[in-house]
Amino acid sequence: MTKNTNNQQGAPEVRFEQLPLNQLSLNDYNARHFEENMTVQRRARFAELVDSVSVKGIKVPLLVRPLPDADRFEVIAGERRYRAALQVCNILGQHPEQYLVPCMVYDVDEVEAFDTMLIENLQREDLTPFETAQAFQAYLQRHGNTPDSVTELSARTGIPPHAIRRQVRILELPPEVLVSWKAGSLTQSHAELLTRVGDRDQIIELVTNCLRLKLTVRELAERIGSISLDLERAAFDKSECQTCPYNTSVQSSLFADLTPAGKCGNAACFERLQRAYFTANWERSKACERFGTLGYRFGHRLPQEHRLLPPPAQTSGRCLECDQFVSVLRLTGAIISGYERTCLGPRACFEPLYCEAPETQVLETAMPKQEQNEQPGEQLQDPPPPAKEPASKPAKAKGTPPAETGPVFSLLRGEKFRELFFKEAIPDAVMGTPNASPRVKPFLVLAMALASTAARTRLCVALGIEQSSKQEQLAEKIFEIPADDVLDELQAMALAQVMDSSTTPAVRRLVAERFNVDLAKEWTIGKEYLEALDKSEIVRIGEEPGVQIWQDEQVKAYKQQHFKGKALMALKKEDLVDLILKSSAELVGRVPAEVLGERKG
Repeated sequence: MTKNTNNQQGAPEVRFEQLPLNQLSLNDYNARHFEENMTVQRRARFAELVDSVSVKGIKVPLLVRPLPDADRFEVIAGERRYRAALQVCNILGQHPEQYLVPCMVYDVDEVEAFDTMLIENLQREDLTPFETAQAFQAYLQRHGNTPDSVTELSARTGIPPHAIRRQVRILELPPEVLVSWKAGSLTQSHAELLTRVGDRDQIIELVTNCLRLKLTVRELAERIGSISLDLERAAFDKSECQTCPYNTSVQSSLFADLTPAGKCGNAACFERLQRAYFTANWERSKACERFGTLGYRFGHRLPQEHRLLPPPAQTSGRCLECDQFVSVLRLTGAIISGYERTCLGPRACFEPLYCEAPETQVLETAMPKQEQNEQPGEQLQDPPPPAKEPASKPAKAKGTPPAETGPVFSLLRGEKFRELFFKEAIPDAVMGTPNASPRVKPFLVLAMALASTAARTRLCVALGIEQSSKQEQLAEKIFEIPADDVLDELQAMALAQVMDSSTTPAVRRLVAERFNVDLAKEWTIGKEYLEALDKSEIVRIGEEPGVQIWQDEQVKAYKQQHFKGKALMALKKEDLVDLILKSSAELVGRVPAEVLGERKG
């Protein structure tokens, strides 16, 4: 039985035929990998399809194309119906050659068949974001990942080009992330955020914490922002950063507390560009002029064994000519306090020059964590002239006592024994002071300011001093705070640290509970949250027991007025957002499970 339905000149021939099931075969590039992507819901729907086919047969024809082999056809669309027919044959004990399947035979080549299959699959409502991305990727692999191919795919699917590129880029993430995304443990919005991070180890750590702590999209964005580097503080030319996908300002709506230039999520690239800049410009930097160093090292690249040099007046002239005499920088370019003049040379070279100290200060510990905002390129005071060594030193006879030319003075030795005294005296003094003493609260403020960057920033703003102020200057200001104001400042600093991105969401949740903040009753669905979801997520979350927005009478009335007769999945994402926000429905207390941190199912 054949019926030609082609009415357009030049269009591929299409005809209707009843074909034996054994003449059909599946293609090997279907976006929906049947067994691999089979879920409990899909398995149930497929079982229903098998029951329907066993009773009523196949009502909607399959779309197939003829293969070069005689009497063979490849299924372009209708894989589930084909598989259901095979199961029915097995159930009934019927041979496939006796089971006729209604088909539309589409006389096209492999490329056109692939495109038709892909578009047909993308129009299915239950295709997951992971499967959609796979389909996009398959299309671009076949046609080339070029702007023209993306534009053509966009025209055929109605999906914006930027959305296609974002989903395909997610597939470049490590397999550990893709497994979670495919399983639904990570939303597409979470996955898109992770594409902004260039370091694989950081990505794995972020996704691990995201799953363990059930981070929201906003919380994940805050964490990425906290480990990203401020482009505003970068010394190199940032013109190419403006279009870089690792620049958070490219997707600024997803990141909080951005600097105008954004933040860089690719630490390796940032370090490479910073290194190139400082290598080329170090001799002209104010840091070189002030400290007399011939080079630099980034703190995280500093050798385990290194030594700190005394002030310029006590520095050997030989050190001033050595390329191992460096300043130590943070990756942002800020000089690390205390490491302005650092020796990376061998101990055998260092000790004879500074043998006046009984014990040379050799550092084999991690870098300090306190911030230091002094950067190369800032206007620094002129350095004092370096000490000059005498041209020659007369040899001493054995046993000759050292000449007394002035008071004995060694900075390194003096500081060492001063610190040994304070190590015992300060704890005794502090712990022996009554809690009610006016000295205790300022001391707590100082400790918090030294331990927390967020608290220190808040305090500097309140006191009207520069954040780059030295620690001792900050301490003096703290002990000058009026007694009646100290507790308020302490509370404000504690709040700043609790709300900082370095504090875990679990801590904030605990604090909220202790201060009677009721998440389940006070949280409100807002535009920012809805924009972080894709269309299918909005629909599914609206059906959750804690939300039930689609059952709201005002939402129903708005939908009837503006989108009459349309299914929710037939609406655009922006229409769903308007449906929720413009319906005047009460949104307070409608809290999705993911916001509550309650995993369902």
